[in-house]
Amino acid sequence: MRRSYFSITFAALALLTIAAVTPVAAVSHPYTWVVPTQNLPTIQAAISDSRVLDGDTIRVKASYREAGAYVNKRLTILGVHDSTSGAVATIIGKSTSPPIAGRKAGFVISSAGSGSKITGFQFDQTCNFPVYASEADDVIIEKTTMNKPVQGITNWNGKRWKITSNTIVGLRSRSGGGGIGILIGSRLGVARTASANAVALNNIRGELDVEPGYSGFIAAGISLYAAQGAKAVEWNSISGNTLPGPEGKFCSSYDTEVNLWSIHFDQIYKDKEIVEPKDCRVKGNKALNNVLTHKHYQPSEKPAGAIGERPKALVAVCGNTVAGNNALGLSLEETQDELPILDGLAEDSDLHVRPF
Repeated sequence: MRRSYFSITFAALALLTIAAVTPVAAVSHPYTWVVPTQNLPTIQAAISDSRVLDGDTIRVKASYREAGAYVNKRLTILGVHDSTSGAVATIIGKSTSPPIAGRKAGFVISSAGSGSKITGFQFDQTCNFPVYASEADDVIIEKTTMNKPVQGITNWNGKRWKITSNTIVGLRSRSGGGGIGILIGSRLGVARTASANAVALNNIRGELDVEPGYSGFIAAGISLYAAQGAKAVEWNSISGNTLPGPEGKFCSSYDTEVNLWSIHFDQIYKDKEIVEPKDCRVKGNKALNNVLTHKHYQPSEKPAGAIGERPKALVAVCGNTVAGNNALGLSLEETQDELPILDGLAEDSDLHVRPF
């Protein structure tokens, strides 16, 4: 009898050992993961989980109100809207590293996150940079709502983005920079262009909140920007966007020399004249059929929507197309000096955007 007891006990221990090492059944990819759950309490936890692979979807419940995440996988990140309660998955931002250190960002997308899609979220006004990416391609940002961002959607040197059907309510400028709804830009030192991106059917409205004590720059609903010496911003399309603001205009809340434009093309030169097409870095872009109704902000007396001789070169020489727009607030401009974000504006320089 004693021998039998030990035989049974050994058999039971063997079964327990087998059960302990038997892995959880593998899921079939692409797979949809739900956040928050006990094992995946945040979006970042889901992205960092080794089970979550390129091509998967992270479905974020409407009750979610947490920080965003660093996106280094090709994922669809879907914010849920509860039609019964009205709740929407909300991103409040998390602390970030340079170049936006000290400010809160929502989704920071690396080149490894190329091909990702972010849709359906609401971004709280505590989130300064809802979507911020560098050298990421084929990203889709759609059907989000952003409240008073410093820069709503930032695409540095990325290609083939689709930015559609987003709503940005109000903009903020901080430390003499930002105040930009959607930025397609090219940085100095990055060996690739910002090209073939589509910005369509977005609505940018409300006031620009300028931090007191800072002035001498341009804020913009949508900006195509090439830094001095940077690669080109080319073959991008801006179409069917609406930038009405309150009472038919997009306006500034602070009485200062901050010019506010619906759409702004900005390439920075040391020389004041564009001589040949080879000098162009904002080129071959299209701004078509947008509703642009705000005015160039006072105290500047420049007529709303006026385009000077040098800015006209961006159309005549650089092959950009501007057609079918309500033209108030459309600026095509190149400036002669590139100024650091925190520096004052030199007296002999034109105003320009100061993106982060």
